[in-house]
Amino acid sequence: MKRALLFVIPLFILASCQCSDEPREGMALTEDQVIAEGNRIADASQGALAGALMSKVKTDGFEGAVSFCHVAAVPLADSLSLIYNADVRRTSFRYRNEGNMPDSTDKLVLATFEEKHELDEVPEPAVVETNDGAIRFYKPIYAAPVCLNCHGMPGEDLTADLHALILEEYPEDRAVGFEEGDIRGAWVIEFANSYVKEK
Repeated sequence: MKRALLFVIPLFILASCQCSDEPREGMALTEDQVIAEGNRIADASQGALAGALMSKVKTDGFEGAVSFCHVAAVPLADSLSLIYNADVRRTSFRYRNEGNMPDSTDKLVLATFEEKHELDEVPEPAVVETNDGAIRFYKPIYAAPVCLNCHGMPGEDLTADLHALILEEYPEDRAVGFEEGDIRGAWVIEFANSYVKEK
């Protein structure tokens, strides 16, 4: 039986989305609604970013995609945040853009995702209530074959020329050396207190 309103969320709620109820702005969300809305936003954000990147690859190759990410990835996330009335971002232990550096809460979730992955378990999305009462939804991001062109093993999937270009744009880059199926990081969808709490 569902709880009617979300008052307190345990540190981690690992569950799959089976709720089709659409939350309305200004209303408190149930746990299932947080998961459903988080999944919806994360999937739409992944689709928007992947679509923009693949379009750039088709016109300018992977070199163009690297330059695109450097200039446009953050503004794209900002625009998604406005569309969905939630803070939308990505994070990873092995980040490329310093703006995606994980905070302490991100690190706990990422570590849990990676531990489960190493045990050959499938990490489920997580819901976390932060110390200031905001609600975050986390969904793992996996390394797909196409991702390895820019995030794979230097000298193998990632060519030396492209790796040199990446290091020009991101001198402190950590986002290489991935293999297909690795967890690259996570989408983080944060709902403001006023959006998920009763007034």
